[in-house]
Amino acid sequence: MDMSFTLIEILAFAGLFQSLSILVYLFLKSGRLALAFVPILFFINLTAALYVDFGVSFFEIGAVDLTEIRFWLWIFICPLSILFILQFSDLRAPLSIQSFSALLPLIFAMGVVIYFDFQDVQVMYIAGAIGATLSLPFLWFKKNVLRDVLSESSGQERYWMILSLIALIVILVSLIYALLGDQITRDQYVSVRTVIGLLFVYLSATYMFRIYPPPIRVLTRSIAKDEVLNAENAALLEKIKHKLEYEKVYLEAAYGRSDMARELEISESLLSKLMNQNFNDNFPSVLNKYRVSEACQLLEQTDAPINVISDEVGFNSLATFNRVFKEQVLETASQYRQKKVKENSRIIA
Repeated sequence: MDMSFTLIEILAFAGLFQSLSILVYLFLKSGRLALAFVPILFFINLTAALYVDFGVSFFEIGAVDLTEIRFWLWIFICPLSILFILQFSDLRAPLSIQSFSALLPLIFAMGVVIYFDFQDVQVMYIAGAIGATLSLPFLWFKKNVLRDVLSESSGQERYWMILSLIALIVILVSLIYALLGDQITRDQYVSVRTVIGLLFVYLSATYMFRIYPPPIRVLTRSIAKDEVLNAENAALLEKIKHKLEYEKVYLEAAYGRSDMARELEISESLLSKLMNQNFNDNFPSVLNKYRVSEACQLLEQTDAPINVISDEVGFNSLATFNRVFKEQVLETASQYRQKKVKENSRIIA
């Protein structure tokens, strides 16, 4: 049996190994599997695509031709990447059922090809390309979510990574059109596709390992440290409250979880745990609550324009301020100011 491998098979194996590692990582460290469902689904699909690419020369020795399976596994990376991007753009809650409608164009395209049993591979490529293309506008529909990423800690880094993933999606779809137009050969298509798969893996991994704490630590050292910190939770909470209520660190737009963790000399994961247990919310949301509270005071006590107040209390954009303010106060900043003016007028009268 010939055990030699092509360069593409070696690259596919490298991506397969890394993708499997990320899957194991997610299952062990995700905490709430509901939040990790989309990343897990994405990496299961990508792992399967890389696995088939790696072993295709062995599989096709038998009677089964994996051309169709390979194609659909790779093309489904497009809508799954869109869901993946939307999920880690907002980690406060799992994606809504409506978000999964991004999969429908490609599911419909695949269903048509299977139902009518088209034997021409070109038809499959055309159907898949159209289905993947129709899934792209779903990112536009969610552009506000992507824009809000910039207002969060490490938001700029995440935003550029999102743009990189979007670029890979567009390139992956464009490859099919190039193949259909005889601009590239099938071997070139497969080669570039595998490289794109590797880039998906490594780009995603750079952020995935920051969402959850690292799974491999020196356990004795970590446990001992956590036990000491658990005994000092009350003191740590006082320090957190002091930073929020007296130092007002939330007024700095770029201030994030990593900054406070560094100042308190504790891990980010412990800080998140303390915030969730004692504030019943995550770190960015707690900061936004303090920002909105500060904004309410300024709206009531000053005549400063709303956009100026938005900047003063630590929001990166007026759009984010308006959205967060309405979510928490259940009315717009203008409505709140008008209401307070009327209330004060009645008191004076």
